Amino acid sequence: MEENARVVVQMGTDPEVFIVERATGRPVPAHRVGFNDKSRKSVAFGTAGLIFRDGYAVEINTTVPYSCRANLSMAIRILLREVISRVGPKYTISTVPTMKIKLPDDLMDAPADVLTFGCEPSLDAYAGQQKPMLIDAMTHDERYIAGHLHFSTIPKYYPLEMSWLSSSEHQRNFIKLCDLFIGLPLTCLLHRPEQYQRRRWYGQAGEYRVQNYGREYCGLEYRTPGADVWNKSQISNMALGIGRLLMRNYTNFMEKWDPAIEGRLQKAINTGEGRFDLLQVLEGFYSPDLIHFVAHNFNFFDLSLVRNSHDHHSGWYEWNQLYTPLRLVNIVKYYP
Repeated sequence: MEENARVVVQMGTDPEVFIVERATGRPVPAHRVGFNDKSRKSVAFGTAGLIFRDGYAVEINTTVPYSCRANLSMAIRILLREVISRVGPKYTISTVPTMKIKLPDDLMDAPADVLTFGCEPSLDAYAGQQKPMLIDAMTHDERYIAGHLHFSTIPKYYPLEMSWLSSSEHQRNFIKLCDLFIGLPLTCLLHRPEQYQRRRWYGQAGEYRVQNYGREYCGLEYRTPGADVWNKSQISNMALGIGRLLMRNYTNFMEKWDPAIEGRLQKAINTGEGRFDLLQVLEGFYSPDLIHFVAHNFNFFDLSLVRNSHDHHSGWYEWNQLYTPLRLVNIVKYYP
């Protein structure tokens, strides 16, 4: 589908990471490694970003919107390398979506913000209501991290194309589109038990927030992806590119929406069951056969912190062009 390129879509993210011991892989609470809480966010050197603890984990924020996926990807990796430099040689970071912590030891000296799940409730695109966190941080021995994706624009500049952003019904529909075209393929590519452990409580299909980013930017925060969406620039590039396509062409995509798939879609994302069954053909990004092949032949579980900006520009589309002609000629027939 040809994008409505007249609409400028800005992108951002606020992923979380665990601090882990290099020797054991065991997670440690971020306050023990010196990270401040949300009231004292630290400015990261070399990029427009902030670093702080969000409960047990560390969160990084981009503080400016990006219209270029490669620049956003590079900014995130600068921030992640900064986190690693601050924790010292004994520790590193992990984007595994769920980790088991040691109770009560990990909370013995914890500040108040670490003793609760302090995240504000998400919205549920399917139920049309809030989703509060209903677990007790003092007794629940797992912690979860996410890789939230933000999409925004200035509606007054595009009154015809973006009028839907002011409607809660259309906001929910946009997030459902994100589930089908972003959340589902990511579930296939990042399929592992820790993803579904997380989605029992947090980051389920259809989770989102409405955001006002200032400077008249209005947008939506898609909260379903795990932090491992940032492991490789190829998959974050894919997810962001599709989100931009959906925002620019929301009306066209919704004309083809089938409400009958919603229950199966939620189940596939939340549990992994039937995850390949609803995959779509999205020209320029993927087909079901391509996702199936890539999911079974490539590893997206290891975090890559490449420094070369060219590597960030070589995203999902270019990466697939490299492999498709050589290995998938008879599978992905529509691909150039």
